[in-house]
Amino acid sequence: MARTQHLYFLVHASHERFKVGIATNPLLRWAAIQPRAQTDFAESLVFDISGEVRAKWTEETLHRELSDSRFRMPSDIAGHTEWFNFAAFDRARAYASSKREFLGISAGYTVSARPRPSSGERGHVRTTSRMSLGERVSLSALRNASTADMVEAYTSTLIARDALLGSAADKWGQVILYLHRDRITPEEVLLSNQIPMWESGPRFTRIFGSIIYDDTFIRLAVLPPFNGLVDRDNFATWVPTAPGFERVRSTLDRLIAATQSLSVAHSARTLDSVRLWS
Repeated sequence: MARTQHLYFLVHASHERFKVGIATNPLLRWAAIQPRAQTDFAESLVFDISGEVRAKWTEETLHRELSDSRFRMPSDIAGHTEWFNFAAFDRARAYASSKREFLGISAGYTVSARPRPSSGERGHVRTTSRMSLGERVSLSALRNASTADMVEAYTSTLIARDALLGSAADKWGQVILYLHRDRITPEEVLLSNQIPMWESGPRFTRIFGSIIYDDTFIRLAVLPPFNGLVDRDNFATWVPTAPGFERVRSTLDRLIAATQSLSVAHSARTLDSVRLWS
């Protein structure tokens, strides 16, 4: 399975230059390019690249846009042609923001530096397969930050459309949100399927579940442990350890709190007229 590619703007701490590149794991790539003390993590940006575009094309398009601002680096440095004068950084950021659909990228976001290695690990770059669970969870923050942004935008749309009628917990440990068909379409609700699964180290979990509708209601499932119910499954214990989990949980708590609690009997899902899965 192909790994998700990311576009990045790596800002040198001197603010004289920045690099435009692509990587499956920007944090590890940055560490290979320069010491962490030389990276301005507050200014450096990461953009998720859609699987529908070629990552190399996205990168080269940015390079062409900034070609008049190249920063000369020694030719023996890997990626020496991908550095640009920091004076062009605002232009690069504005271009990426205004051309997101064209470039096939998400909104830009910042990521944190990885914790310093222990004294016994200095000078070593550990492979992903040999990382501890804690280290893998730390790296998952990169993808989860983007996922949390999408959850916040999606829930804001549901609330803004005033389509929420109520919610009820079912026997499978899900919270089912009921939305009125006159105020929102199934296609709009189905946008939840574009939200990536939540990553916690080597494991992944969906945030939203099945979407079922009939002529009156649309039912959207919010899955545990994101729905605030008591965790019923063994896997649920590791999800809250992933960076950003509480941000998603609080967003969904606000969404569920915006609905009235309903008493609904779910005798059989097969009674629903149409079922749509991702």
